[in-house]
Amino acid sequence: VQEDAEPYITDITGDTVVGYKYFDLRDVKGVGLGFRGTGCGTVTVSLDCAGTEKIGEAAFTAERQWTEVTVPVSVKNGKAPLYFHFKGDLKLSFREFRFVG
Repeated sequence: VQEDAEPYITDITGDTVVGYKYFDLRDVKGVGLGFRGTGCGTVTVSLDCAGTEKIGEAAFTAERQWTEVTVPVSVKNGKAPLYFHFKGDLKLSFREFRFVG
């Protein structure tokens, strides 16, 4: 029996960037991230891979069970990519994200 039927990204460490293109970011006030793992750190949400167009950031401590952390963001309405920059002493599996209005 497979423990997790849903796909997810594994082996995220303290210098990992995960990016997705493109989203309608109309009235988005936050991004909820679903992950599990060990360690603590920060996740920065940006509109570019380099992380220079930062729209939000949150500190977290990972847990072994799936947990959601909401990152408050400040972003103009429009179509844009999203990049999640993970930093810290951590090892994560990243399952999902959702927009918070």
